[in-house]
Amino acid sequence: MRLKKLLLDLYCFQLLHKGKIYAYAFGYSRALALEHLQRIINFHNIPCTEITEKYKEIVVDNIVNKDYTLLNTNFEIYKYSKVYKELKHLNTFITYKELSRKTGYSIFNIIRALKHNPFLILLPCHLVVNKDHRSKGYTPLGLEFREKLIRYSNDII
Repeated sequence: MRLKKLLLDLYCFQLLHKGKIYAYAFGYSRALALEHLQRIINFHNIPCTEITEKYKEIVVDNIVNKDYTLLNTNFEIYKYSKVYKELKHLNTFITYKELSRKTGYSIFNIIRALKHNPFLILLPCHLVVNKDHRSKGYTPLGLEFREKLIRYSNDII
């Protein structure tokens, strides 16, 4: 599967708490992955028991199989939790404006939530676009990576 290979080629850190993964982050280097995870932790003020790299393959399998079993799915602990609840059920493109209307958050706060998505790809923030169906950025991996995600989306069950 192309998506699985794409993700396994990246570095991945996971935040563990009470036996669940509360967030994870991918990066082109260990430093970038860890830096992005730290931004997610700080933004959401997530309790931190352990930061590790040892569950990368499990995280990747969870993404490919859309499996939330090992993840903290109590989205209430995250800022802008309604955004993540909407993303969990998203399987097609949605505009920032539509997501704003569904959640009641401003577009500015929608963008903030997407930048700090605790479950990148599994909660498909890459499917949120502007009214012209384009995206100006994709944190932390860039637009080229986002385009690959969209092309490989058939790999996700």
